[in-house]
Amino acid sequence: MATFTVPKGFIAKGPGTLLYADPGTAFPDYTVTSNVWSNNAWAGWTQWGITKTGSEWSINVSMDPIQAAEYLDDLDQVATGRVVSVKFEIQNITAALAVRALNRPTPTTTGSGTTKRTTVKMPGLGGELYSMIGWQSTDDKERIVAANCLQIGSITTNRRKGADNATLQLEFKFFPDGAGEPFYWDFAGDRA
Repeated sequence: MATFTVPKGFIAKGPGTLLYADPGTAFPDYTVTSNVWSNNAWAGWTQWGITKTGSEWSINVSMDPIQAAEYLDDLDQVATGRVVSVKFEIQNITAALAVRALNRPTPTTTGSGTTKRTTVKMPGLGGELYSMIGWQSTDDKERIVAANCLQIGSITTNRRKGADNATLQLEFKFFPDGAGEPFYWDFAGDRA
């Protein structure tokens, strides 16, 4: 009887780090040294900050069966659509993050220092702006980068008493870039 050793060294742990950038921002450096990304420089990218429960990435492919009257079983399956997205709930609430959640480029600011006032408004219909979304694993061995993302979720902010702090619940849908790719999922070193 054959004995198999089941590998257990590639467990993905931790929430990692979520980032965003304006469209056209350079992708992060992809040099791998000692099985990890050697340079964590995400030039031009900004961290979303802490999240309530990390992030949830999903790839949903729609399939339709090809059927024939002469067969009980489907003859084949044909892909008819795909939705790639990420959901997360940020705990930092700032004007810069609020405009990103609303698909708007920048808030309106007047004054400075202790008299500074920043106003966030909804973008006009059709004036929504896309973002780039990036993520790097806690162990620096995995990355996901999407070049064309739009926040499509309902923005819900709960204000409650006690330790149940306010958050922004967001869902970004990924659209194909110029090469037709909705995202790039890369692995470093021994995770490759």
